[in-house]
Order: sequence, then structure tokens, then C-alpha cells
Amino acid sequence: AISEALANNPMIQATLSSSKSLQHRVSPAGSLPDPKVSLDLMNYPLGGFERDRFDMTGNQLSLSQTVPFPGKRAELENSAIHKARAEASRVNALKREVVRDVKSAYLAVFKAQESGQIVTSRYSIVDKALASARDRYATGKISQAEVLAIEVELTDLQNEKLMIERDLRAERATLAELMGRDQHEGGWKVAAVKRTPIRSLITSDGTHSDLYQHPRIKTLNEETQRAEAEKRYSKLNLLPDFEFSVGYTERQAVEAGRGDDFVSARVGITVPLWAKSKQRHEQKAALEELKRAKQLLREEEVHLSHEIEVAKAALELAERQLTLFEGKTRSLTKQAVDVAQASYSTGEVDYRTVLELANKYAKSELTILEALVSREQRVAELEALLTTDIKEDEPV
Repeated sequence: AISEALANNPMIQATLSSSKSLQHRVSPAGSLPDPKVSLDLMNYPLGGFERDRFDMTGNQLSLSQTVPFPGKRAELENSAIHKARAEASRVNALKREVVRDVKSAYLAVFKAQESGQIVTSRYSIVDKALASARDRYATGKISQAEVLAIEVELTDLQNEKLMIERDLRAERATLAELMGRDQHEGGWKVAAVKRTPIRSLITSDGTHSDLYQHPRIKTLNEETQRAEAEKRYSKLNLLPDFEFSVGYTERQAVEAGRGDDFVSARVGITVPLWAKSKQRHEQKAALEELKRAKQLLREEEVHLSHEIEVAKAALELAERQLTLFEGKTRSLTKQAVDVAQASYSTGEVDYRTVLELANKYAKSELTILEALVSREQRVAELEALLTTDIKEDEPV
């Protein structure tokens, strides 16, 4: 399910395309502007447009190239590089979120699936009690009211099964959506969930260097470096750009010796005449953008550290609860149900005791199921927060 979701999820594919698009923009960002070729028809007289009437009439072909001040192109390219890297890190962060959500949806399907099995088991217990009740009623040992009460309980269980089937269908649809499927296969089942080893997750320190490997931090770190490059560019933008041009002029001779062709060259520079109202404000804007990027990075570092600690605490609690519920509770309630069933057929206990114990057994199984699902959901959340690699071949 994970590999299918990573391959087909529309949001991942859209963000991946955005990342590739930005990668293709890196080279153009640091390139020279396109050169300009010009053809000038110069000094043609209005009274006939003759080429050989005046010495200064001619056709000039020129080539010009704008060259930014040294360092500008490098900073523009650096900005584009960090922007592309930030988007690539967003792809990785989104993949982690999708993996977490797929695992959570998978667990929700498993929970609904297993809840149906628990209700079915409970239904079987009550159904056996009904069979015994009918035998005892036939011999006059119990009243008809007792038989009817058990039949009502079975009806309630049938309704509960219908509600679980509805929930199961909805959870399957959610999982199918995360996997990028247009439609889900109505009858498919998920495999049994096993307890994930958590020692490495709980003991992970989450140091500053580890945090910087997380894609969420990487994204904002790249954004900060992009802002720094743009700040450097804003300073360089106060310096002039250059324009170099060469030209060749072809002339028609009017008199012998007076129609030679000639070449020309020109160098121009831009003058930051409006720097006070333009470049200075661009510098201030770049500085504020850098401050913003640094603050967002710092906030994400603190927030991620907090999330990791909260997730660890939640996982440790879920682990202790599951261990507690799986201890004596399951074996004792199952044993009590078996004894009650046998005792009811001989009249040693009444039907209320059987139903009460059946409900307790089902409740204990549901409690264990919920604890297991809660534990594995906390595992999925913590894995998404830590810097462990995504495993696309996981069975989930």
C-alpha cells in the first residue's frame, strides 16, 4: 500500500513535477540575457531613398550583449538552486505525511475489520445461549420471556454488525483514495497488524544535527539560504550592468574613395539613478525576507522537537496500556465466558450472566484492539517526525 501510494498519490506527483520544474529553471537563472541583433537603415533621403546620393547613407548590422555586473548571475543562480532544493525537500516531507496517513488509514481498516470479527464472535456466543435457552424452554425450565430477551440481544448484534460494515467500507474508501485509486475493491482485506519494535524510536535523541536532516527543516533551511542569496543580489543590484555592441556599416560610394565601409563598437552601462526609490527598497525587502525565513526555521525546529517529545510520550503510554490489557484481562474474560456457557446449559447461571460476560469479553477484545491500533498510529506519527528513511516495501 505504501509503494502504491507513493507512486500514485496525486499531491506527491504534483509536488514532484513542481520540483522538477524548478530544477529546470536553475540554469536559465544564471545565464546571460539573449544577445540582440539589429539592422539599421541609416540616413536615406526622403526624396527617393537613393543609396548613392549621400556619403552617410548605409546599412548597419550590429550585435549587442548585456552583461550583468560580476556576481549578479551567480547569486540569481544560487537563489534558484536553493528554491529547487526546498521544493525537493517538500516532496520528501509530503511523502512522509502520505506514509503516515496510509498507515493510519490501514490501521483504521484493520480496526473496523477486526471489530466485525469480535462482534461475530460475540454473536456466536449469544446464539449458542439462544439454542440452550430454547431447549430449556421446551422442557419448561425457563420462561418464554428469557428466550425473547436473548433474541433481542441477537437483533442488536446484527445491527451492530451492519454499522461496522458501513464503517469498514468508509475506511477502505479512505485508504483507496490515499493510494491514488479511483475506486476501491469492496472485498479486499488487510493483513494482521504486528507490533512494531519501538526501542530505537523511543531512545532516539533527536539532536540538532538530526533535526536538520528532517525534510521539514531542510525545506526551511533552503528557503533561508535562498533569502540570503537574494539579499546579496539586492546589494549587487546597486552596481551597473554593461552593454557591449559591435556593428558593421555597408555604404554605397558617391565618389571614388568616399564610400568605404566601416565598423563601430560601443560600451554602455546602466546608472542606478533611482536607487533611493528602487534598489534601496529592494534591499530592505530582501533583508526582511531573510529575517522572516530565519524565524520560520527557528520556529519549525522548536515545534518539531516538541512534536517528537509529545509523540514519544504518547507511544510509551500506548505501549504500557497494550501490555496491561493483553495481560490477564483477555485470558480471564475468555475463561469466564466458556464456564458461563457450560453452566447456563445446566441451569447453574441465568442468561443475564452469560450476556454480561459475553459483553465483557467483547469489550476487552475491543479495548486490546484499540490499544494496538493506537500504539501503531503513534509509531507511524513518530516515524514521520524522525529522520529514518521511508521504506516503500513495507507490507502496510
